[in-house]
Amino acid sequence: MCEEFKYIPNYGNLVIKLKNTDKPSVILVMLGFLLVSTLVFSQNAYAEELSDDTKLKLSFSFEQITGHISNAAQNIDSKNYEVGKLHLASPIAEIYDDLDLKQTTYHEFDGKLELVLILLKNIDPQTDKQTFVDIMDLTSSFISEGESLLITSQSLDDPNFKLNLISKLLLSAQTEYHDGVSEINNIGIVSLENSYSSILRANSIFLEMDDFDSQYAVSLSDQFTDLLFAMDNDMPIDMFDIIMDKLIRDVEDAHSNVILNSA
Repeated sequence: MCEEFKYIPNYGNLVIKLKNTDKPSVILVMLGFLLVSTLVFSQNAYAEELSDDTKLKLSFSFEQITGHISNAAQNIDSKNYEVGKLHLASPIAEIYDDLDLKQTTYHEFDGKLELVLILLKNIDPQTDKQTFVDIMDLTSSFISEGESLLITSQSLDDPNFKLNLISKLLLSAQTEYHDGVSEINNIGIVSLENSYSSILRANSIFLEMDDFDSQYAVSLSDQFTDLLFAMDNDMPIDMFDIIMDKLIRDVEDAHSNVILNSA
């Protein structure tokens, strides 16, 4: 059984109750399609310009949610349902409250994002995989919409914004790795998978950049390769930290390289 849905702001009298129903997944699908029909936003509807720090926090949170979805899908494909469900529950349980959009002009988006993440948590991929795929696609589409509306392409394309995002992903990956190696259970597995996917995403963002000279780019790329190799081969945590700390420092130093190249 799914938990009772609380009242969702900006949905008028919409109160969804999933207790005492034999077909929660059917209700989730219907609710999902209802939500899809309301996901068209107008850029002009939102007058508030978010600060660069807020945009960075949002972008990082969206990356975290996307990472959880990807990791959930991989676990579910491998029939590791319990780990997959932990990933699906994490966005609403651990990430959503940090977004802090309720008191902004983006409160409508906030309410709908909350609903999407509740859908993600409550779906049971073991009994209804197709519904899981539908809700997963819905969540990904919503996040893409949020990126274009709240963060904007100008920020997303800015090399210094990208470097700041890479730094946040790497710092988070380091914390998750420490948490993962200290927990010999499914929660530890989730942390290790989050760490690995954050590093992969940071590397992907870096590879999309062409703001450095080739020698500098190769140096950073090699460090990403060394870091992933360390994780793949279960190197001791102190070795992981040595590689990670140097990479984080060099990413921070890359800001000056971008400025010099653009001058």
